[in-house]
Amino acid sequence: GTKSSAIPVSGCSVYIIDDLRVTATLYQIDPGTYATDPSTFRGIIGRKYTLRIFTNSNTPRRYSHL
Repeated sequence: GTKSSAIPVSGCSVYIIDDLRVTATLYQIDPGTYATDPSTFRGIIGRKYTLRIFTNSNTPRRYSHL
């Protein structure tokens, strides 16, 4: 693949929220890389998910139905 020229963003608050309003917090593992705790979150087939990202500027970004 092609290498991205995007600059990683650290210190964000990142969440996945499902259609039942269950929320999972993602934790930063590297600059710009966030992950869930696999012992507490697993996606379920048929559910709808929204990814919410709050950057250092507190500007929310929302990506629906992943």
